[in-house]
Amino acid sequence: MKRIYSTAALLIFGLATPLFTQALMPMVAVAQANNLQGSFSDREWDVSVYYQNNTYQYRGQLRGSDKSIELSGATVLKDGNRRIYTWNNNNTRYQVVWQSQDPDYIRVRVTNPRGKEVLNRLLSRCEGKGC
Repeated sequence: MKRIYSTAALLIFGLATPLFTQALMPMVAVAQANNLQGSFSDREWDVSVYYQNNTYQYRGQLRGSDKSIELSGATVLKDGNRRIYTWNNNNTRYQVVWQSQDPDYIRVRVTNPRGKEVLNRLLSRCEGKGC
């Protein structure tokens, strides 16, 4: 009889321990974005990338200025965990490098027709008014 009680106690303890552990340390599910989309900025630049009409669109603007550019039809290259989105405008190359593991940041690179990089910035996701 004593053996039945100890077996029952071990069984209850064995079943309760994982539940108790999960209650103390709940698992956190981290969602990873699969595609780049959104608005990103730093103190000088605002860049938006979105998918519309089966193509990626790019909009870049210098803050405090009415100068902006809108492009469509990016090519997308998958390089390991990174995705490189490239738009061409009169031989000027606009690139956005994005990683799904770090979806709140993009690197924007602009290269002029002679191959000189004229912009290389890390931008963070911007949401809400004032982006």
